[in-house]
Amino acid sequence: IGYNSQMPTLTAAVLDFKLDHNSEWLGRRRRIAHYFGERLTDLDIVLPKEPPSSTHIYHKFVIRSPQRDALKTYLAKNGVQTRIHYPHPLHRQPCFYHYGYSDVHYPDALRFSQSVLSLPIHPFLDDSEVETVVEVIRQFFIDRGKR
Repeated sequence: IGYNSQMPTLTAAVLDFKLDHNSEWLGRRRRIAHYFGERLTDLDIVLPKEPPSSTHIYHKFVIRSPQRDALKTYLAKNGVQTRIHYPHPLHRQPCFYHYGYSDVHYPDALRFSQSVLSLPIHPFLDDSEVETVVEVIRQFFIDRGKR
């Protein structure tokens, strides 16, 4: 818990460049996210929701699946990199231990931390890479249905 407000000049220059492309890149992320939503909605995963009154930037595309670990392994074996950005709920972070919270206090946070998986989403994914992500996920659930 704290602040670090330092920004090196090189970082500022890179961010200045990125700001010029922000709208374009944001649009691409949104198109990818909407495609994921259209193609993955019928599977046993929870997709990010975009409330009608706001606009999601899709910095991450975090899904939830009760089969997260198996899905992550399957995707990796098929060339799709994923991340678990939130492997531990906040109450398990060392800086919050002194509050004395336990899993009993936050069962949903614990359950979510065990099921979240971030799919690749960035403006430089080409359409074939996006389709590969979708097809590999769909194949995972087809294979699971046959067992």
